[in-house]
Amino acid sequence: MSNDRFSTGAPHRRADDDSTGRAQSGGSSSASSSGQANLPPMGWYPDPAGGPGERYWDGTSWTRNLRDAPEPQPATMPESLAALQPAAPRRVQDGRPTPAQQQVPSSRPDPRPSRWGSTEDGFELAGWWRRVAATIIDFVIIAVVVMASLNHEVTDAAHEYARFMQWANDQVAAGKTPTLNPQQIASQFHFIDPMTTLITAYVIAQAVYQFIMLSACAASVGQLVMRMRVIPNGQGRSHRRLPVLRALARALGWSLVEMFNQFLIVLTPISYLMPLFQRRRQTLHDLIAGTQVITVPRHDDPNH
Repeated sequence: MSNDRFSTGAPHRRADDDSTGRAQSGGSSSASSSGQANLPPMGWYPDPAGGPGERYWDGTSWTRNLRDAPEPQPATMPESLAALQPAAPRRVQDGRPTPAQQQVPSSRPDPRPSRWGSTEDGFELAGWWRRVAATIIDFVIIAVVVMASLNHEVTDAAHEYARFMQWANDQVAAGKTPTLNPQQIASQFHFIDPMTTLITAYVIAQAVYQFIMLSACAASVGQLVMRMRVIPNGQGRSHRRLPVLRALARALGWSLVEMFNQFLIVLTPISYLMPLFQRRRQTLHDLIAGTQVITVPRHDDPNH
C-alpha cells in the first residue's frame, strides 16, 4: 500500500483561477461555497494524483490509503461540485499535486466491500507471518512468567517426563513394544497433573494479559512490536484502544478455543490458519469478538 498522503483539507479551486473567479458574478461564488459545504461522503474514489488505482476519501481530505481499482468505471461528478472541478493535475517537484490541483471525487462512494488486504475504511490488514511473529513474542512472555511462578510444577513435570522417556527407551532396548495406555502412564508417571496445571495457568494468564493490553492500547506487546492493532470490524481509524467489552470477548474467545483444543486437537491450528483463506483475515476469536487486526503506518504509531 502506498504511503502517499495529502495533508490538505477539503479540495478547492486552483490558485491560478482565483482572478477569474473574482471576475465572475456573486451567484457563481455562492455556488462554489455551497459545493464545498456539501462534500461527498467517505469512500473509495479514483486517485486524484492520476494513478491507476483508487484513493480513500475520509469525508474531509484524501488519505494515504490506495488500492487497485476493481474495474475501470467512469467517475461522475455531482452538479453541486462541478464548479470545483480543476483542470488536469500538474505534478510538482516532490511528485504530488499542489493543494489547488486536487480533484473532488464523485458523491457516490464504492458500495462494494473492501478487497483482500484492507478494511472497509482503507487500513491494511496485518499479514499472516506478522501475526505469527507477534503470537510467538506473546507466548514467550507469558510462558516465562508462568514457569517462573510455578517452578515446582515445572520441576515435577520435567522429572516425571524424563522417567517416562527412560522407561520407554528401556522397553525398546529389551525388544519390547512400550505400552502407551494413558491410565497406566498416568498411574506410573506423574507428569500429567503438573502439565495440566501449567497449561491451565498459561491459558488464564494469556487471557488476562490479552484483555488488559487490548483494552489499554488495542494490542499485545507482540502486536505493538510488529506495529499491529486490534480493531472492531472495518473500523481501522479506531485503533487507539479496543472497547472493554470487545476486548473481553476476544480474550474469552481465545481461551475457549484453547480449552476446546484439549479435546479437538485441530481447533487451535485451524483458528491460526484461518487468516490465510478468510477474506477478513480473522481467527476464530476474531469472529467471536467481531475484530480484525491491522498494520499501523509508522507515522500513526506512537511507538515509532
